[in-house]
Amino acid sequence: MTSPFRQVYSRRRVPRDGAQVGPWLETELLSVQRSVAPPRTFTVTAAYTATQSDGLILVDCTAAGVTVTIPDPVKSQGQRLNIKKIDATVNVVTIGGTVDNTLNPTIVTQYVSLELMSDGTSWWFV
Repeated sequence: MTSPFRQVYSRRRVPRDGAQVGPWLETELLSVQRSVAPPRTFTVTAAYTATQSDGLILVDCTAAGVTVTIPDPVKSQGQRLNIKKIDATVNVVTIGGTVDNTLNPTIVTQYVSLELMSDGTSWWFV
């Protein structure tokens, strides 16, 4: 495990006689900032392939059934996706891929959502 501290050594001179004391140990905290955009929320009405920046995908199947293809779980470790059917038609939302060892799970009821998470190997319902 890497420490968030960096050790800095310096020598300090005593005036005129050239004697040195030290090394003195100074500890400096390194600040690491990472800018992370919030997951996207949007509506789809046709086939869509989810990306790593997606969060909530609202699916409107009014015109026809819609397939939302999920990304490779290996490239999406730790990602959460929420897929929700927002229309009242009999058309089906199909999740293109395998979740909990189920190939192409579906959503048939309005306002039902499925939350998925990748562990780096597979997608799971959470």
